Amino acid sequence: MKQIAGYNTIALQSFSGYYSNGYHFRQSAGFNQIKDFSFFKKESAINYNNHYISVNDEAVFEYGLKQLARENKAFLYILTINSHLPFHKQSGKSELESQNDRIKEQFTYLAVLLKKYPVDKLVIVGDHPPPFLTESERSHYSSKFVPALIVERVPFK
Repeated sequence: MKQIAGYNTIALQSFSGYYSNGYHFRQSAGFNQIKDFSFFKKESAINYNNHYISVNDEAVFEYGLKQLARENKAFLYILTINSHLPFHKQSGKSELESQNDRIKEQFTYLAVLLKKYPVDKLVIVGDHPPPFLTESERSHYSSKFVPALIVERVPFK
């Protein structure tokens, strides 16, 4: 892991680190700091977007970006859950519309945080394609690729 190059490595998630053997993976990968729901539940409200017991992902984003701002060299890994299926519907909206609204909220908040705590590079990637059951749901996403987005700060000339 990045410890060799002098990086502080941080792994965060808004839900329990025990899902999918996450703690073991992150410890084996060599993360210096590992924080999950047990830490964040003291700092943030519980999230009710789906059946996972979690805090709002935005609270984890803010904590993580604040940590990066304090570090000279750091690598931050955040695993989110608030937009994961099955998603609880918002009043008068389909599950897909409700989930899409939640994702837009997250990206809007992330944009605000990046202005406050700029980073050199941010990579946002899914850990699997969306597991939609119906053809109409699956048609919105590729079954071959996991969504990814790279945001880089470019200095003004």
